[in-house]
Amino acid sequence: MFNKTKTKSAFTLAEVLITLVIIGVVAALTIPNVIYNSKKQEYSARLKKFYSTMKQVQQRAKTDGKEWGDYVNANINNNEIAVIESFAKEYLLPYISHAKTLKTSYQYYIYFSDGSYFRIEKSNNCFQFYFDVNGNKKPNEIGRDIQVFEYCSSSYYGPLKLTFGPYHYSQNLTSRASALSECTNITKKACCALLWFDGWEFKDDYPYRL
Repeated sequence: MFNKTKTKSAFTLAEVLITLVIIGVVAALTIPNVIYNSKKQEYSARLKKFYSTMKQVQQRAKTDGKEWGDYVNANINNNEIAVIESFAKEYLLPYISHAKTLKTSYQYYIYFSDGSYFRIEKSNNCFQFYFDVNGNKKPNEIGRDIQVFEYCSSSYYGPLKLTFGPYHYSQNLTSRASALSECTNITKKACCALLWFDGWEFKDDYPYRL
C-alpha cells in the first residue's frame, strides 16, 4: 500500500513579484489623483471661508459707520502703503481673527493661524486682496494657490466691484463662460471669478493645475 502525500499549493516568487508590480502600478495611478482631489477640496474650503470672513468684516465695519468706499479714495501724502496700512488697522484688523501682520514698501500682509495669508495692494480706486490658500508653500502663483479679490469704490469698475468679491477683468461679468474665457485668455487674476461662479469649487475644466 502506497502512502499518499498531500502537497500544499503556494505562490511562486514570480507570482508574488507580478502581484506586487500590479499593486504598485495601481497605486501609482490612483494615489496622485486622491492627493490632488484632497488638495482641491482643501483649497475650496479655505476660499469659501476667506470670502465669507471678508464679507462679514466689511459688514461689521459698515455697522460701525466705516464704509470701505470712504477710504479707498484716501490719499495720505500720496503714500499708497500708508493708505493700505491705515485701512487695514482701522477697517480690517478689529474685525478679523489673525496671527500676525507684515508691511513691505508697497504691500500689507495679514496672516491667519492656519498659515494662509492675504496681502493688500492699491490699484487706482480699488483695493486688491491676494489670498494665498497655503501660505508660503509653493507654487505661490496667481491662478493656482493664489486667488485675487477686489473692492472698488466706483461703479465705473462694474457693479460686482462695489462690494468685496472676486477680481474680474470686464466691467460686467455675466456668465461662467465669460469668466472661464477671462481666466484662460486674459489674466489669471480672473480665475477667482470663475471659482465664484462654481461655488469656490475647482471643476474639471479649471485651466490651471494646483
